[in-house]
Amino acid sequence: YIKSNDNNIEPFDNYNNFEKLLFYRFSQSVAKEIGLSTIPNTFTALISSIQKMTITNDPIVVQKKSLNMLVNLFPSWLLPAFITMFSNPFPKFSAWMNCWVTKWTTTWLMGPATIYDIELNNNSNEVLKEHGLLIKKCLFLEKSNCLRTCYHACKLPTQSFFYDKMGVPVSIQPNITDYSCKFEFGIKPNDYKYDDIVVNNVSCLLTCPNPTNK
Repeated sequence: YIKSNDNNIEPFDNYNNFEKLLFYRFSQSVAKEIGLSTIPNTFTALISSIQKMTITNDPIVVQKKSLNMLVNLFPSWLLPAFITMFSNPFPKFSAWMNCWVTKWTTTWLMGPATIYDIELNNNSNEVLKEHGLLIKKCLFLEKSNCLRTCYHACKLPTQSFFYDKMGVPVSIQPNITDYSCKFEFGIKPNDYKYDDIVVNNVSCLLTCPNPTNK
């Protein structure tokens, strides 16, 4: 178990107009997928809706619904076109581009982030320039206080979204000690059974409102 910091701040109050637009678009997708009668209009309400979905459904169902939330943000033709036009012919450029786009479009959801280079550990001394995204303290995890929500409603479906729907591998590495998170684009994630959270048998955060197994 680990402890989080103060969780009473409402992020929506500090959004600029662009971030509010992104927030409402995602909230609409969440409401449609979950079947909500009203669209969440604050960050707290949004996370609460996602968390309720997480704790009342099987993890596989949560992952599928969360993946649909991301896919439905885009026109049906766009993601397949991206694979054809960018991911297949230009894999490194696509990974680099998605790293930067993620940085500028998810601050409202995850908080401030910085771009970094990834040094590959394959004896090639290869460096993937500007392929890594470090979220300093993930708002999604901090606000939900729920590792199950982080893992099944964010990490796994987001990895699947980028790789299966956009052709861009990404390894997402949440740090449950300081609530930071790394997105490493161009890097395939570990198989489920070798994932750090699974290997270390981490179940819940100290402040999780609904303690349960992964």
